[in-house]
Formats: sequence, structure tokens, C-alpha cells
Amino acid sequence: MKERNHTIDIIRGFAIITMIGSNLAGEVLVSPHPLWVSVFGSMAAPIFVLLAGYLVAMGVRSKDYKFSYFFIRGLLTVLVGAFIDSVLWGYYPFFAVDVLYLTGIAIPLTYFFMKLPNVFKFSIFLIVALCSPFLRSKFGYSEIPTMIPIFPNGKFFIPNVQLMTILKHWFIDGWFPIFSWLAVAFSGSLFYDWKSKITNFKNSDYIKIISFSIILALVGYFLMGTEQRYSVRNNYTEVFYPPTLAYYFIFISFILILFLLIEYNSKLSVYIPFRLIGVSPMFFYLFHFIIISRVILPYWGEGKEKNLPLTEYLYSYAFILLLSLGCTYLIKLIKDRWKNQPFLVKFFIGG
Repeated sequence: MKERNHTIDIIRGFAIITMIGSNLAGEVLVSPHPLWVSVFGSMAAPIFVLLAGYLVAMGVRSKDYKFSYFFIRGLLTVLVGAFIDSVLWGYYPFFAVDVLYLTGIAIPLTYFFMKLPNVFKFSIFLIVALCSPFLRSKFGYSEIPTMIPIFPNGKFFIPNVQLMTILKHWFIDGWFPIFSWLAVAFSGSLFYDWKSKITNFKNSDYIKIISFSIILALVGYFLMGTEQRYSVRNNYTEVFYPPTLAYYFIFISFILILFLLIEYNSKLSVYIPFRLIGVSPMFFYLFHFIIISRVILPYWGEGKEKNLPLTEYLYSYAFILLLSLGCTYLIKLIKDRWKNQPFLVKFFIGG
């Protein structure tokens, strides 16, 4: 059996751990959030989306997966997002554009992106990445995306939402709009193609990529202030509301350097917890929302949401991380005893 790519698992594990901190803070932590909480939580989404594009490229180039494979994975990803919205939070799905919706759309679109000649790839990439500030300037940016409860006051409610509002959320101002988040997925596929051309990494190769990353970070730094920060959304304080070009360049730079640093020695013992959690990203994405919505929030009581001081927030965060690490042991037992899992099981607990 081919050994797993430890670098991918570790990076995903890191993203999951930051994601748990981010979403827990958004639901329970009293405002204003410390800056480190906002920055730490902002690392998760770009890593997930970039890795989605990276893994599509890997599937196309090295495994010759067909479109049907990516379509099914994308569809299942969107359905999980709909489940979380409707069942766990009680909102109508498909309105506010959770990161799983964006990822589910990005997976098959990145497949087509990979089939294009390079000149078209870079043209489309630039359009998706650069047009978002103009779209926000022309059409505006909603302070908070439309989120409509299915059963307000215990009664079924049929929403009356204009189609243009929903489309605007999907393309411009939802939680994770296609412009310019789709460019992050495309970045992952481009990075895979660049990296795959290097058979054995040498110091000069590391220097090239790190130098490129530093240039990206400098571009991002000089772009800071070109767009005002529009929103703190429902107590979520990540720095990508909206996803400005400054944010894009700085965080892509960070991810590339993180990738290289981990790959340089991905078998260090310190990475083991990240690797164990990173094997099953979809499971832990769903798991942490179940714990937050069904354990943490009910424990603190009705009306106390978003009022937790930092100390109690950190205790709750540690609690979820410990539960997650315990789950990795159970997942390993399942995999050891159930060798030929069906596709759906592999989708949720990792192949």
C-alpha cells in the first residue's frame, strides 16, 4: 500500500485545529476578540481551499481521476454544508455560502481549470483573483449574509428572498464567495504543477519558492489599506471579510512557506497530532460543529452565547481538541478492521 502524504495530512490537521478555534470563537467568545484569535482563525479557510485545488491537480495529473470522481466529491461536500446549515444550525441552506459550498463548487471547476492551456489558466486566474474589489465597489458588500431560520419561534417559515440576493452572496459577499475564493483553489492547482516539476527538492528550490512567497507577502503588505475592512460578521472576526487582495497575497505566502517547512521533515514527532487529525478532514469538520452546537452552547445555557471570557473559551477549545484526538484512535480502529470501505465511508473518515 502506498504511504500517505504526511505533509498534506499535517497541513490539513493544522487547518482543522485553527478552524475549530475560529468557529468556536465566533459562537461563544465575548467581543472584542484578541487579534491573535482573529489571525489564528483566519488560517484555516485558505489552507482548506488551496489544498482542495492542490488535491484536484494531484488526482488529475498522477491518478488520472475522471470528472465524475470530482463531481461526486464536490456534490457530497456541498450536501454536508447543507446538512450543517439546516440540521445543526436550523437555517435554510445554500443562502449564505459556507466554506463547504465554495469548496464543493471549486473541486469540479478546478478539474476543468486543469485541462486548459497555460495562457487560459493564468488569464482566468487573474480575472477571478483581481475582479472581486471592483465587484464589491460596484454592487456593495453586505455586512452580514442572509441567514433565515427554518423554524423561527417553532413554526415552519417559507422565506421570501430575491434571487439576486442569493446570487450576490454566491459571487460577491457570502461567507466564502466565488470571487475571489475560487482563485485560492486555482492557486493550489498551479502550485502542484510547479512543485511536481521538481523531482528532488534542493536548497535552491526551497529558496526559489520561499523568495516567491516573500514577494507575495510584500505585495500584500503594500496593498493593505486599499480596501477598508467592511465586516465583523455575527461575532466572526476573521480578517478575510471581505477577502481583499492584501489578505490573499499575505496568506498564500504563509501557506506556501508552511508547506515547505513541513515537507522538509514531515516525520517529526511534534507533527503527529496534526497528522492524525488531518487524515479525516470531513469527519472533523462535521464533528466540531456537532460538539459546538449540541454540547458547548447548551452547556453554557440559552442567551449566553458569545459571552464566554477568554479563559473559558480556551478550556472549551482544549476540550474539543482532546475529543478530536480521541476520535482519531477510533477512526484508526475502524480502518484497521474494515479494509475495503465504500466510497462514502472513505469520504467521511479519509481514505
